[in-house]
Amino acid sequence: MNSAPEQPPAGIEVHPLVVRDPSRPRSTPQPPGLTGAPLAKPSVVPYIATWTTEHGASNPIRSLFGDRIAFPDERPEDRDRHGVLWRRNTAGRGEGRPVFDQVHARRQRHAMSDLLCQVCAGPASRTDAGWLWLLHDDRAIEPRGWPDLVTATHPPLCLPCARASVRMCPHLHSGFVAVRVADPQLWGVYGSVHMPTTVPGQVRTVARAMVPYGSTGARWVLAAQMVRLLLGCTFTDLDEEAAELPTATADQADSDSPGAGATLRATEREPTA
Repeated sequence: MNSAPEQPPAGIEVHPLVVRDPSRPRSTPQPPGLTGAPLAKPSVVPYIATWTTEHGASNPIRSLFGDRIAFPDERPEDRDRHGVLWRRNTAGRGEGRPVFDQVHARRQRHAMSDLLCQVCAGPASRTDAGWLWLLHDDRAIEPRGWPDLVTATHPPLCLPCARASVRMCPHLHSGFVAVRVADPQLWGVYGSVHMPTTVPGQVRTVARAMVPYGSTGARWVLAAQMVRLLLGCTFTDLDEEAAELPTATADQADSDSPGAGATLRATEREPTA
């Protein structure tokens, strides 16, 4: 018999918007034109994807003065500017094989904090209506007004990479929507929430959840992905947007090939958030 999942202790806030693991999309009907369409073989590895030679560091975490978690050998880059501790990953992009369903924590944070394309790490597409996001189509099961107030862990995209992604990404194959987001607010993180044990200096994992910045829980989460709250959302059509671009730019967007930054030369920089 399965036991109920352990809950965070009193005083640790896990935001009520968390209803499921964001890496496990819900199944919804496919929109017209996608049913039965075969997935194209991926021709590019997203910037935020993990490679088989990259591993999470095994450093244990401990309670610091009883009010937060920390690495025993903590470095300044281990925390973001909000004071949240981040999971460590080794850097080996382009070495080994890509693991498409695993996100590299540092590169995801870089793309999300700087609003870069999650595939090519170039600037995400932005128009007067906002930045470009692709979301799994949950309109049939979400309340009226969706996707406003969605908490997103996937960074935005440029238009060429978005058009390529809908042909290659299994996550989007069962139904997607393209959305312009006027106000993608930095909201918090997704990661492993911990609590102290009866052994001094030791902690244990009690949940995986989205946790807002500024909450008590932010001191106890080991972040794996940065989260933005999507506000001011309007639906858009990728084909129509590509058709409205100037000729040279439209040719690139119409090729369904990734953006110019989609090579292993894309620079990994220190995230700004």
